Amino acid sequence: MKPTLKTSLLKLALVGILFYASYSLSNHYAASLAYVPEVAFAWERNIPFWEWTILPYWSLNLMYAAAFFLCRNAREQNRYVARLVSAQIVATTCFMLFPLHFGWPKPPTDGLWGVMFDSLVAFDLPYNQSPSLHIALSIIVGAFYWTRFPKIRLPIFLWQSLIALSVLTTYQHHFIDVPTGALLGWLVLWAIPQHGVSPFRRPFDTQGRLKTSEASFCEAKTSEASFCEAKTPPETRSREIKIAMLYQAGAVLSALLSLFGGAWLWMLWISVSLSIVAFAYLTDNAAVFQKQADGRLSAAATILLLPYLAGVRLNMAYWLRGKAKTARVRDDVLIGSVSEISDDLPAVLDVCAEYSCPRYRGAYRVLPLLDMVVPSENDLVQAALLLEALRRQHGKVLTCCALGYGRSAAVVLTWLLVYGGCRDLAQATAELKQARSQMVLPLETAKAVEAAAGRLKMNAVSFAKTSEASFCEAKMNEASFCEANRDS
Repeated sequence: MKPTLKTSLLKLALVGILFYASYSLSNHYAASLAYVPEVAFAWERNIPFWEWTILPYWSLNLMYAAAFFLCRNAREQNRYVARLVSAQIVATTCFMLFPLHFGWPKPPTDGLWGVMFDSLVAFDLPYNQSPSLHIALSIIVGAFYWTRFPKIRLPIFLWQSLIALSVLTTYQHHFIDVPTGALLGWLVLWAIPQHGVSPFRRPFDTQGRLKTSEASFCEAKTSEASFCEAKTPPETRSREIKIAMLYQAGAVLSALLSLFGGAWLWMLWISVSLSIVAFAYLTDNAAVFQKQADGRLSAAATILLLPYLAGVRLNMAYWLRGKAKTARVRDDVLIGSVSEISDDLPAVLDVCAEYSCPRYRGAYRVLPLLDMVVPSENDLVQAALLLEALRRQHGKVLTCCALGYGRSAAVVLTWLLVYGGCRDLAQATAELKQARSQMVLPLETAKAVEAAAGRLKMNAVSFAKTSEASFCEAKMNEASFCEANRDS
């Protein structure tokens, strides 16, 4: 239900009070210090002063406030408020911990532009620089309008870009404030996503899960706690932590290289990217990559992880060079790389968490799994059920991960044991190796495959017995009904 005018006004007032109170507090704190540094590159002296860009600069305030009244429901409004407040708190904290100032004089202005500059000076001081809150808010507010008004996305993008440019051409910020402000904005959008749950919370159900009658029966016979939140084996957990530490070491090294300054500052982007990946492994949470139901990573995840994603693409190209990117295991079951998804395939099961799939029009299901770690028994149960359901409905399915060697192999092996007629793991492995010789099956993954297959087989037997019992009960009820009618 659309929020009432009173509710929207109240929330706007509260957020506005927080904004001006915290912004003024950090401004006056910096002004009270004996020395506040200034960070600027020499080339910034060539940035022109365009007085007319004060108009797009100021327009953000109007867009910021108007969004409160354009929300379609309370959930959308609360998410918008949460994003604004989060950005405000983080930015204000940075302003007080690392105060900076802008010391360049502004050229004189008059007319309408002069009035707008004077009104800005009335409450602002040359502090609160990095990260640029204006840049962060332009991303957050722009994301709201981008989602709310999809038919005018190009004008929205162009205007928000002009707002971002205006922080430089109005001499409000130095360049260093722009990427740091953008980082804050995208981090907030990533932490409070448009769809799905926050990466700081594990999803209760696995994204892309397709419920079939058998899947529903498995849920009924297995508690949600054991099915969705089963404990990770110690060996797997140890490997996840090691991988997380390696990524974090890369993040620290990148951050240290940024201390050289200049172009080396872009190493901070790599540092942030690797830190997010480390966080995914440390928390055993593939949702950190924010792969959507359509197979695309969220915009925020894509921007923040771009250096890492470039590395993933290069890694895929290296390991797949000169090799078939897909292979036929059975006439109706294929295995391969996510990069080879095409509309020629009627159905796809994607278990790659860290890479977006190409645009695809067929039946698509995604169950994101982390790379280089053992899939959980629960994940393999769900994946095998998904694979079989897609096969029955669409006739042919590609199961894919980054390379088609690891995660997808574990899923196909589970399917072969349960639905493919293989008597044991050795037979299933031999069949899969014949199709995909590069497949990898660590010992712990083999154990998870056998455990998942065992659970599915056990549940299938229980399902059959339950169905038979229900049928017999129905027949008995029918006989009793007929007998009662005869007696009457």
